[in-house]
Amino acid sequence: MTTLTPATTGFLPTHLYEGPALERAKDICHAINAFAMETMGLGKADVAKVKDLSLREMLDALEMVKRWNDRPVTDGVSYSVCMVPAERLIAAVYTLVHHCNRSPCGDEDDDDILVRFTQHRWGDDYVHFLLIGNRDAKEMEGESDD
Repeated sequence: MTTLTPATTGFLPTHLYEGPALERAKDICHAINAFAMETMGLGKADVAKVKDLSLREMLDALEMVKRWNDRPVTDGVSYSVCMVPAERLIAAVYTLVHHCNRSPCGDEDDDDILVRFTQHRWGDDYVHFLLIGNRDAKEMEGESDD
């Protein structure tokens, strides 16, 4: 993906913001944001829209849309902005999609711990980990994250 930043001003003329690269970047950001929305019960994420993307492509899309959101605007003229995902959401979506648990639906015994580290705090050791698992959607209905 091409970066939109000229060395002189930090912005390009308006006509250079539009085009297929920007539309693709917006679509990528929207697809990533859909994972957070589904977590909140607002719609469904489509894995097919992100499964073939590299982490670099996701981050480049984020930067392109951020630059588009920061484009100069004319007073009194309406303009739109796009919601951009946080870098940690991009990392989480990439990890989930590219390292998902391929085993059949199961319980905690079937979950995979992808990465972990131990941290010593307040006199105790705490293990932090990133866990990938899967469950039957019917079993998850009515469960709360509280």
